[in-house]
Amino acid sequence: MRSFIETDRPIAEVFDFLQDGQNTNRYLGKEFAISPILKPPSTDGQYRLGSRVLGQGSFAGVGIKLLYRVTVFEQNKIVHLQSEDKTFDSQVTWKFIALSEVKTRVILDIKIRQKSGLMGFMTNLVISQIEPMINSYLYKSLQRLKKVVEVTVPAGVV
Repeated sequence: MRSFIETDRPIAEVFDFLQDGQNTNRYLGKEFAISPILKPPSTDGQYRLGSRVLGQGSFAGVGIKLLYRVTVFEQNKIVHLQSEDKTFDSQVTWKFIALSEVKTRVILDIKIRQKSGLMGFMTNLVISQIEPMINSYLYKSLQRLKKVVEVTVPAGVV
């Protein structure tokens, strides 16, 4: 599942805004909540290599609660989170591309599958059926992100 936006902000401003885990729920919809886990290496809620993040919510009656760890962190380029869940294999990747000095493309890729077994097959079937709903959620969340970043992050301030 993939969605992207282009925002009229420099890449450093957009990345800094997204790196602050306290900002996450300012643009996500009500269906899903993300919370940084305030333990080393991130006691301040800033995402960095090794940080942990808890995601929980529900889509079409399917409850999801996942623990993620930041496994790739390249300033102004990419943040990759890998689930540490025993039931689901999930990956979240944020990519940042400078289109100009003042314009940034933000790409959000999400992959989620239950790991194995008959329940895994059934859950993966449900996930594939609600994929359009999740893509719509991602698109709307990124549109809110664009609005929040362009309105609340003053131009030229990092």
